[in-house]
Amino acid sequence: MSLLRKIIGGTLLVGFIVLSLMAAGRYDSGFTAGFLMELDPLVAVTTSLATGVLYAGLWMGIVVLIATLFFGRFFCSWVCPLGVSQDLAAVLPASRKASIKKAKNRYRAIYHLKYGILTALLVLAVLGPVQIGLLDPLALFLRSVTGLVVPSLQATGLPLGASQRLGAGAFVTGMLLVSILVATRFVPRAWCRTACPLGALLGLAARWSLFQIRRDPAKCTDCGLCNQVCHGAANPQGAFRPSECVLCFNCVTVCPEHALSYGRSNTFKIQSDQSPDLTRRRILTATGAGLVAYPLLRSGTGSTRKPDPALIRPPGSLSEREFLSRCVKCAACMDVCPTGGLQPAQGQGGIEALWTPVLIPTIGFCESTCTLCGEHCPTGAIRQLTLDDRRGRPGKPPVKIGTAFIDRGRCLAWGMDRPCLVCEEVCPVSPKAIVTVEGRRSDGSKLLLPRVEPSRCIGCGICENHCPVVDRPAIQVSSVGETRSHKNRFLLKPS
Repeated sequence: MSLLRKIIGGTLLVGFIVLSLMAAGRYDSGFTAGFLMELDPLVAVTTSLATGVLYAGLWMGIVVLIATLFFGRFFCSWVCPLGVSQDLAAVLPASRKASIKKAKNRYRAIYHLKYGILTALLVLAVLGPVQIGLLDPLALFLRSVTGLVVPSLQATGLPLGASQRLGAGAFVTGMLLVSILVATRFVPRAWCRTACPLGALLGLAARWSLFQIRRDPAKCTDCGLCNQVCHGAANPQGAFRPSECVLCFNCVTVCPEHALSYGRSNTFKIQSDQSPDLTRRRILTATGAGLVAYPLLRSGTGSTRKPDPALIRPPGSLSEREFLSRCVKCAACMDVCPTGGLQPAQGQGGIEALWTPVLIPTIGFCESTCTLCGEHCPTGAIRQLTLDDRRGRPGKPPVKIGTAFIDRGRCLAWGMDRPCLVCEEVCPVSPKAIVTVEGRRSDGSKLLLPRVEPSRCIGCGICENHCPVVDRPAIQVSSVGETRSHKNRFLLKPS
């Protein structure tokens, strides 16, 4: 079973990475990061608490949670890419002393921290903000692949779609992933044991699982080999902790007396040393932390502040409050963005919006014929649009994500008397949102000048992306005028 677990887990890990790389290279297989997030029970639970609705594809996460009630925490060792990555990191040469291995695998009081983190995140979800993406292992892993691995491979010349920038957010995410892998060299699956909220949720379900690791006391010689190789500090030799067992089956494999097996649970009775380490004080502390965090998170854009002009969301995004109640920061939309313009927010929209997708036109524009971000969003934070929805049709205007503004002081034509109509030439809408008007140079000669028609502009950012004034473009897109907001507008009625 241990060998089978390694084969399946390794195959899925490689598959998830390959699919993400294929999506980044526009080799659309239909399965990307969004598909993996649909398997995440924590995503299903928190978005349902925040919105009162279980989004279509997330039923698979509920199936995983129900399966955990029967079979235990199989997801952590057999499916989770971060869990498998930690196992691979732990394969590197380490100390072989039995006493050291046993000490590493001893259950510690700090392992209850993940249940406190889960409680705080669930409290926040009930109140509205969904913040699981900061610590959820699937979101964290896939965000690292999209934001760190893809740009790094592109830098070597591999044809993986449009060139993406390795920003500060991607660097922080990547360093967090590296830190998790390094930590597992000192304590096996340190992240799973200490801070993983998904592991905590599955651990609560696994406490009552129908099938568990069982020990035959008549055969057991208390040699301690099982505790040396246990990935979850589940203590298979003594008072077994099913909530910590990740079903690695290492203990079953190494037991020389075959005293350990996997089968029907002996009892459903909760013992004090077996149940998750949750006390009333810890639950109240975690709940209080969630309540304190709520007003701090909601102080950003989408609540009391004026709209952030740099908060340009993908086409089809829900209103900001609803968007933040669904977005789990998985980076599925960023992974499939053909121009690389969708980047993790690093201040736009406040703390609550950290690592959510925003369009950075100087990096890449929003392709007017693309609807991939909505097609791959696992939670419905970005609605699925048809091309007719995106472009507009008789009686229904096109989807706007912002409006372009010309800085006449920096514009080559307006401010420097030099002919330049790049923005007008690349504008994709028809009739064009950027038109020309006749003007005069300082010497009196005629010169065509660009001007934005705001009622036609969809905010795609191609004009900003192609502007020849490269340090700070002379035409820039703001979020004002976006279709999804009734407040962030400057025109009461389109002209």
